[in-house]
Amino acid sequence: MKAIMDPMQAIFPYGMEMDDDGLWTFFNRSYKPVGMNTNEFIDYKDHPVRFKLKGLGPATRDKLDVRGKGTDRQIFFYDDATRPTISADTMKAYLKRLKIIMRLRVA
Repeated sequence: MKAIMDPMQAIFPYGMEMDDDGLWTFFNRSYKPVGMNTNEFIDYKDHPVRFKLKGLGPATRDKLDVRGKGTDRQIFFYDDATRPTISADTMKAYLKRLKIIMRLRVA
């Protein structure tokens, strides 16, 4: 297992993805469930890290997505140009997205 050098890459959500069961997984910069520090292939369905979420309609998905166009399946909270560690403004924008997530409820 190769460790991810930057803790932010493993611990903080980079995005979220919905599976065929309608459950969302929050993934880190390596597309692993948040907190997983590995480069090994991970099947989200093999881990208890998925959520059925209320209040995640198209308008909310768009607010969460860094590009303002969240899809039905995948949302990104930042990209290489908007990493939260680049500036106070990119951190503020990232934390605003996390605040929206924290208001969602499990269905």
